[in-house]
Amino acid sequence: MADLSRIGERRTIVDDIFDHLHEEIASLRLRPGDRISEADVAARFGVSRQPVRDAFSRLANLDLLLIRPQRATEVRRFSAREIEKSRFVRSAVEKEVLLRASEFCDRVGAARLDEALSEQRAAIAAQDVERFGALDYAFHPKFRSWRSGSIG
Repeated sequence: MADLSRIGERRTIVDDIFDHLHEEIASLRLRPGDRISEADVAARFGVSRQPVRDAFSRLANLDLLLIRPQRATEVRRFSAREIEKSRFVRSAVEKEVLLRASEFCDRVGAARLDEALSEQRAAIAAQDVERFGALDYAFHPKFRSWRSGSIG
């Protein structure tokens, strides 16, 4: 069956520039505080500055860029306050998810959970950030069935 989620999806150069810069920022190839130039990005992609400006605007809306007109645009620096707030919210949400999931978890589900967490611990011990990210990302769909009340 065709993947219906892709119907109507049209990629633009703005999408391509946004995706490229987002990956550069997320991977820390562009670091917090690094200056980034519309003209340089436009030249790299062989486009006018308008699509770059649009991509910059999208990144700024995600708090990834700090745009200062007539001055430099830079990768937004980390905010200790925002990090702490995010950690608090994530901790509260994860605690609630685990409490609800534990109501439905059987022995097979518990074994799957232990195995997944063990793999994540091994990635942490090996300081393999990419592997941990992939395992963490794959973890969530595996255990989505908790919401429907069937683990195993």
